Amino acid sequence: MPCEPGVYMFMDKEKVVYVGETGLLQGRMNDVRNTRNHTLRRSIGERKFSKHSHYTKATSSLKYAEDIEILVNKYIESLIVSILPVNLGRSELEEYLVSKYDPVYNKRKKRV
Repeated sequence: MPCEPGVYMFMDKEKVVYVGETGLLQGRMNDVRNTRNHTLRRSIGERKFSKHSHYTKATSSLKYAEDIEILVNKYIESLIVSILPVNLGRSELEEYLVSKYDPVYNKRKKRV
């Protein structure tokens, strides 16, 4: 993963399920491994595993139960990641891609 700013997409098969932008792609991809650091993980857990018996909502300070963390990890490992280093206009490109693909795990609304 490059140490550059950019935009990234996670895809489930060929469907875009999450789009994000960051000032450091390498660091942000490391964040995806920690539920407290990335909303994608929390969104996956909430949408896919909330009916699980050990489910409790994760936050920026609280991870899921270990068995749910394992399920989230397995799902994320099945996704395809696509990155595009971009120095300027990352937010605008992210906004455009979210608008175009309406990814299921993006929670952010359009900026005004």
